[in-house]
Amino acid sequence: MSDPPRELASATCAHCRRPATLFCRHCRDIPASIPATTYCSAACHAADRRTLYRAGDTLQQLFYMYREKMFDKWIVRIEERGGNLYIYEAEADTVKSDLDYFLPFPGRLCSDDRWVKQALLTYLAGADAVAWMHDCVEHVLGRNMGKRPRANENTDMPFSFRELVIITKNDVRSTIEISPVGEERNTVPTHRLLQVEVSESGERYALDLAGAQYGYYDAVTPWEEYAEKRVLSIVDCREDMWFGAAKAAGEAKVNESSCDGDISRINCECSKSLVASLGKWEADRGILTKTMLGLPKLEYEELQMELVGFVATQLQQYLDFVRGEAVKTNGRGTGRFFK
Repeated sequence: MSDPPRELASATCAHCRRPATLFCRHCRDIPASIPATTYCSAACHAADRRTLYRAGDTLQQLFYMYREKMFDKWIVRIEERGGNLYIYEAEADTVKSDLDYFLPFPGRLCSDDRWVKQALLTYLAGADAVAWMHDCVEHVLGRNMGKRPRANENTDMPFSFRELVIITKNDVRSTIEISPVGEERNTVPTHRLLQVEVSESGERYALDLAGAQYGYYDAVTPWEEYAEKRVLSIVDCREDMWFGAAKAAGEAKVNESSCDGDISRINCECSKSLVASLGKWEADRGILTKTMLGLPKLEYEELQMELVGFVATQLQQYLDFVRGEAVKTNGRGTGRFFK
């Protein structure tokens, strides 16, 4: 924060909307013709950023939970060697129904190491994080469709979003897949994440829910820092990389008679359960998720744990219901059950 170098007669706080008396230090020397970000106090300045960081952490915890429930890799062994994580896959069993694509998460292989567990959960899952957490991001941070707003939609929102596809650099660890025949698949996959812009200030952040596979665990990082440290190149930042593009691409596959089509169809249905459960928790608890983010630390952490646990229970109940209906339908649980 800094003392204002210009008039603040009509300025309002970017966090609480009360009359402002302080400039963000990044706005100190910009021309008076350019709107500056202002705050009524240092506490509001800190709280404004805290909301985004806490939202990112909450979304990341929800994504870890979602991936654990929807895990789709047949892993038989994990090794840590030379700072890298080696994942050994087995031949998948014959798929008789779309229920067979998802397998129990092999938590026993992680040796109670949460960093290894998070790396395994996020392996090649950047696109899944952007696509299937889309509705939760909107719910927690507010709707703003970035480069493709809906007709007549109010875009006066606190954040806007952009989807990016990158190739990473300076990975703390590489996660390497070993095929059932022992072949090492150490490709350089692209990674998808969100770039978040704070509407009031223009500050940009990386929202990366699946960075654990590279040894980075923070969900939110200032964009300049993330780009300098983590981005070798931006592969795709076209105008059509609007917020919702990854989800739309997944939805376009749901009618395909293929593994990708089946998995996309199931994720489309199950991701709806996530955001519906968020709304149900808020209604039952009488508090909005956005309000939870601004609570004192201990209260926020307790409610975040409760929220993630509630959503996990709701998702599991939905999956159990579908499996039960599958057995009742034909006695064997074969065919398509996610419509």
